[in-house]
This record gives sequence, C-alpha cells and structure tokens, in this order.
Amino acid sequence: MESPGEYLKRERELRGVSLRRMHEAIRVPIKSLEALEADRYDSLPHPAFVKGYIKACCKELGLDENDRFGGFGWPPLATSIAGGALVVAACT
Repeated sequence: MESPGEYLKRERELRGVSLRRMHEAIRVPIKSLEALEADRYDSLPHPAFVKGYIKACCKELGLDENDRFGGFGWPPLATSIAGGALVVAACT
C-alpha cells in the first residue's frame, strides 16, 4: 500500500510541481515538505500543523484530502505522549 508521503509526492510529480513551487504556493518549509513526502513524521512539527500541511498540499494539487486522508482524522497518523515527548508514527 502506498504511504501518505508517497501519495503526495506522486501526485505532485504527476502535475509537474516542484517542491520549491509548492513551498512558494503554500508557505510550508521545503524541509517539512521533504519530511512529509518521506514519511519522516519525527522531523515534523505538532500533528495539527502536519494536518494543515496536508490540507494545503491537497488544495494546491487539486486533490480532495477527505478521499485519501479522511480529513482531519487522517488514520495513517497516530500521536501519543511518551515520557513527556510527543510521538508521531505512521500506522498501517
């Protein structure tokens, strides 16, 4: 199954949109876009920001985030507090 990051990267590349153009359009740092596309959730800020990034990416690419990510519930992302640190992990 295609991961959330793989999906976003594939859709961006199919449309010929560079990371720089995506950054300029939605004002998300390039490093965060790279981490999102690589499913490196530990490199990303709080899940609330990540959900906003996903929504902005989908809007810019003409995708419906509710179809793929279930809106703000985004099932592939699980969060918890472990030892006072926020833990974000991909779920399958």
